Amino acid sequence: MKKTLPALCLTALFLLSGCGGGGAASHGGKSVPAVQSALESGVAAAEAVEPLAGAAASGAGAVAAGEAAPPPSAGEAADVDLTQLNATMIFSQVSRMLSEPEQFVGKTVRMAGRFALAFGYGEDGEPNPEQVYFACVIPDAAACCASGIEFELAGDYRYPDDYPDEGDEITVTGVFETYEEYGLEYCRLADAVMGA
Repeated sequence: MKKTLPALCLTALFLLSGCGGGGAASHGGKSVPAVQSALESGVAAAEAVEPLAGAAASGAGAVAAGEAAPPPSAGEAADVDLTQLNATMIFSQVSRMLSEPEQFVGKTVRMAGRFALAFGYGEDGEPNPEQVYFACVIPDAAACCASGIEFELAGDYRYPDDYPDEGDEITVTGVFETYEEYGLEYCRLADAVMGA
């Protein structure tokens, strides 16, 4: 059975809204900040562990120009490789991706961070275990400016069997896209793969 993930953007922790927008999303009649619950779980996981060794690596990290990328494979070159940037540049680049998403749509993005997840809400306002959102959250050295992006794996994956534990280190490569849910625009890495 193919896992279908409803859309919700897990964005930079300092942005509590979707791509280029603001406000709250209504989940089944309950108004909640669009990414609040997802980000809180990502923050908790990121703060519980030390910063990633790769997050402090240096590099230029220029965005390559080009057309929409096909679905990525593990180890494939990325248009935007956040694993080659230092912590300040990662924070800046993710902020730019979320504030100017049209500049990145169709580009292959690679990032390394901690696995985070959150549940959507049912019509009764309670968490819905059937509606799970996954993200890669990148903690920084000061643990004040973690950033992250939602991803949706390509293929037939089931949670929790086929996913790491919350807070585990992961590398995700996917095609950056935007989509609308509850009248708001969100961002994610689609057709994503986990691995080097």
